[in-house]
Amino acid sequence: MASWYKISLTHSQVDAWGQHRIMEAFARYGLLSSDASDMALFASASTPEGLTLYFSPACYPHCSDFIYRHTRYAVSPCEKPTAPVILLAGEQMADQQDAWQRFGLVHA
Repeated sequence: MASWYKISLTHSQVDAWGQHRIMEAFARYGLLSSDASDMALFASASTPEGLTLYFSPACYPHCSDFIYRHTRYAVSPCEKPTAPVILLAGEQMADQQDAWQRFGLVHA
């Protein structure tokens, strides 16, 4: 099974619009990509440590490289999120319930 990927942001990085810069880069990449149908970006609930953004397996390697070049946030491999997440961006935005079922996630 393909890996998921994540970027963990501190609260100061979130306050500095890190999350929004990543979302913009993700959206920009989706517009440039010919096969963005399985790409999605999710976020965990905020914790005392900060916020974690999760990228579906189809985002790697091209999307994660693109995001790093445009934001300088490094994407690292991780397990599929098991905690509740919210859908931030992706082709599935039209039907969010389908996105959670499609990726087997728990929504917040």
